[in-house]
Formats: sequence, structure tokens, C-alpha cells
Amino acid sequence: MDARMSTLQDKIRQMDRELFDLKKQMKRARGAGKARLMKRAKMVLQRRKMLDQQYGQTMNQSFAMEQTTFAIQSAKDTKEQVAAMKGARDELQKFSQDLNLDEVEDLYDDMDDILMDQEEVQEIMGRSFGNIEDVDEDELMAEIDGIGEEDFEEFEDDVPAYMPEASNAPLPASATSQPAVAQKDDYGLPIPVQR
Repeated sequence: MDARMSTLQDKIRQMDRELFDLKKQMKRARGAGKARLMKRAKMVLQRRKMLDQQYGQTMNQSFAMEQTTFAIQSAKDTKEQVAAMKGARDELQKFSQDLNLDEVEDLYDDMDDILMDQEEVQEIMGRSFGNIEDVDEDELMAEIDGIGEEDFEEFEDDVPAYMPEASNAPLPASATSQPAVAQKDDYGLPIPVQR
């Protein structure tokens, strides 16, 4: 159908081209020559209308075939889906027969009891040994404020082992005056630039 429609379109274009040429010739022609050109143009126009009609019929036939093909494919798909649903239903029925709801509920209750026992064990294990005095928050803050800056001077030059040393090399000049925006990872931390 598509090949036939394509052929009809090509023929219609040829007729249009021929009609255009005849129209140009009729503008310059006089007398018997013009009458002959008009007769020929009339025949070409009739053929073009016939081809237009055939093209319309072919297009309608093609559309009807596509609708039929779509309906057949939909019916096949529906049949396969129904078969799959029946198979799933049968499998679920088998699983349901193997399960005893009372056993499942007993199992759930047992798990709940075990988890409660575990929580109690964790609470016992988290107790402190000995008598630790309760520290008053105000006293603790006063003690921290009493520590002078000189007590922390010894830690100023210590660089943790996990921190790399900074390079003293000058940075390359940027073509733009605006600083580059640092990209961030999923946790909002800056991503190091590879050099």
C-alpha cells in the first residue's frame, strides 16, 4: 500500500509540473495553438483528478489495514496478559495453601519478644560502672571558659595526618575575573579539582 501511494504521489507531482508548464505556454500562445494547449491541459487535469481519487482510496484502505492490524495485535496482547494473570493467580494460591496464618502470627510474636529482650540487654550493657557524679552544666561551662588561650597554643602547629600539605605554587591566572564556583558532592562537601 505504501509503495502504491508513493507511486501515485510521484505521478500527481508529474501532472502538477506538466500543468505548470502548460500554463506558462498558454500565456504566450495565441489562436489555435492556445486552444490545443488548453485541450491538453484539460486532459492532464482530468488524469490528475483521477489519480487524486485513487490516492484517497488507497490511503483509506491503508488506514483500514492499519486499524485491523492494531486490533489483532491488541487481541494477542490481551490474550497473553490474561494467561499471565491466570498463571500468577495459580502460583499465589499455591503459596497461600502452604502458609498457615496462625503460624505466621506466632512467628511474628516470637520475633517481637526476642527484639524486646535484645533491647533490655542493650540497656543493661549501656549502664555505667561505679558512681559517676552528675556534672552541673553551668559548672562545666565555667570550667571550659576558665581554660586560657595559652593552654591550646601547643596544638596550633599540629596538622592531622589525614590532611595533605598545601602547595605553595602560585595559581594560574584566570581568563575571567569571577572565581570558579566549586562543585559539591551529594553531602554538600566541595569536590577537589584534579590538576
